[in-house]
This record gives sequence, C-alpha cells and structure tokens, in this order.
Amino acid sequence: MPNDPHPAIPIVSLEELGWDDRLAASLRATQRPECVPARVAVVYQDRLRVLGERGPLWAELSGRLRHDSRGQPLARPAAGDWVALERNEGGGMATIHELLPRRTQLVRQAAGRRTAPQLLAANVDVIFVVTSCNQELNPRRVERYLTAVRDGGARPALVLNKSDLVGDPAPLRARLRELAGDAPVLTVSARARDGAAELAALLAPGRTVALVGSSGVGKSTIINWLIGHERQATGEIREADDKGRHTTTHRELIPLPRRALERAGGPALTIAGVLLDTPGIRELQPWTDESEDDAGIQETFAELDAIARRCRFGDCGHGREPGCAVRRAVKSGALAADRVASYRKLAQESRDRAERKRGRSRREHSSTGRAPRHSGRES
Repeated sequence: MPNDPHPAIPIVSLEELGWDDRLAASLRATQRPECVPARVAVVYQDRLRVLGERGPLWAELSGRLRHDSRGQPLARPAAGDWVALERNEGGGMATIHELLPRRTQLVRQAAGRRTAPQLLAANVDVIFVVTSCNQELNPRRVERYLTAVRDGGARPALVLNKSDLVGDPAPLRARLRELAGDAPVLTVSARARDGAAELAALLAPGRTVALVGSSGVGKSTIINWLIGHERQATGEIREADDKGRHTTTHRELIPLPRRALERAGGPALTIAGVLLDTPGIRELQPWTDESEDDAGIQETFAELDAIARRCRFGDCGHGREPGCAVRRAVKSGALAADRVASYRKLAQESRDRAERKRGRSRREHSSTGRAPRHSGRES
C-alpha cells in the first residue's frame, strides 16, 4: 500500500497542523522514542490516513491499542486526533501506538437504542455550526449543536450560509443572534463569495476549524471556497422540499495552506489553518460527561438558567412546581415557551442518559471488578 494515498494533500509543518508544546510533552510522556507525531485526517474502519512532517501516509492501530479500545469508542483515534506513530521504513503501513490526550472533542449520542458516544471531531478550536437561509433553519437544532460544542470545550460560531437566497437575511441573523449567547453569528454566501472577512477572522495558522450542520446547508461549498478548488462534492437543494442533498460521506481533516481567499467586492484576504468537514447530521443528542454537570446546556440557555435561580425550589423542573420563576417569565413574555420546552427536553435527555451510563458502569464494574476507562480527553 503506498505511503502517499492522496498526493493532492499539501505537505505542511506540524505547527501548521496545530502541534504545540503541550502535545510535545504528551508524546515524551509515552516513553516511545521510536514514535513520531501525526494527526489523523480520515478513518476508514481499521485504516487511517494521517498527516505528519513528511506528508500523508496510511496507518493502522497496534494490536495493544486495538485491544484496549475495544468497546470504548472514545478511546479510538478519530479525525483531528494526534497520535504517536511508528513509521514503516520499508514502505508498508505505519503503526499507531498511542492516542495523545485530546484538548477538545465533539461527541454525540450514537444513533440507535444503545447508550454510547460517537466522536465527531477532536482537537478543534472553533466549530462552525452551519445553517442556511431556507426552510432548513431550525432554532431547536441549533441549540443542540451549541450545547454539544460547548460541552466538548470548543468555541462555537454560527454561520448563516446561502444569504443570496433571500432578499434580506437580517431577520434570520437576528433569530440566530437570540440563540448564540457569546458565539459570533456570521452571514455568508459561499457561492457568491460574500462574507469572506467574517470567515477569515476565525482562521489562523495552527488553528483547527470544524464545520457541522445538516445535509445541504453548504458546508462542502464553504470548504471549496476556502481551499480554492472543487475538492468536496456538492449538491443543489431539492425544489420539492427545499432540503439539501447529502454529499459529504466521512469526516476529513484538510490542511488549509496560507493563500488568498477570494471575496466579492473587495481585495482578497490572506487565510490559513486546518479544516475538518463532517457529514450532515439530522439528529443530534449531545453527549455530556457526568463530571461536566450539563455545562453546555447551562451556557446555551444562559438567560433561562439565570431566571431559574429565582425559582422557589432549587431542583425546580419548571413544570407545575409552585413558585417557578421560569413559568412566570414565559407568562410575561420574557421567555419564549418553545425555548423553555427545548431546554427541558435537553435536560431530561441528559438526566436519562446519565442514569443509563451509571447503570452500565455499575454492571461493568460488578462483572470485571475494574472502573470504566477514561474517555481520552484532558481533564
């Protein structure tokens, strides 16, 4: 198998990929002098494409790492992860011996009935939550993305794409601004090359930006705009239901070398960084570690959380309890009823999931006599 599986990927320095002193210390702590650092670009089941100081190459997990991560989804490398890797100088696949601690992670409840996490992105600085100026705009879905991003430690930014589809995107931007909290709200049109300055302000050498959102909101078009050529497949929205066609099929880390970003009506802007594209997601249940105490929900619904502190009871569920300040705020118009309903639904999902995780941990502990494994994210 060739060591250069994707020659179109440019060779960039480790620092441009996000390597820093913290990661270097983690690599030294593995006590594996034969290993060099690399960053995971794409995972294809048991094969991984990684980027190192010599460019892209194929790699596979060592037998020990594969065994130790069995049944532990967060203990396996994903797109964006840094790993300790031993090259095969004979030209075969390299071997990944260690997963280095994550700084941030974007995790959701995996699809299906089983309570299990699915890692969508690792070591991301800023996550663009992309939505669009058509019927896809869904405030409740945006709240879920904001919660998941904040739970994982990354900085969210809301990107309202396809502004060319409406005469005035200001009302939609204002709607998102009500949900955003301290997250910036960007209005862009990737096809019209409008809004480049807002995107460029969040890109920088060594900084990783991920794009998440539903199918058809224009993530791949934004990627192509930033890269400067048609790397990612794109599809038009369907006229029948105004929904986007699914184009991206896997999570992929893409280096963005320093280049000029074309924009409409003005000079080009210089940009650089690392991008992480993800497939469209229709259902998103944030996965909250028990130690995080629903911090993402509290931050996403900060105004509601502040009012809730005035409730008569500290454990008020904001339903029929007497002295509920949240219900009074809804009645007076200070809070929107649908936003309160979204908050209660997310909080209940978190409680239910935490209870299922505790039950599973108790069962695993009683059957093996060992505590559950650490997720891999730095504490």
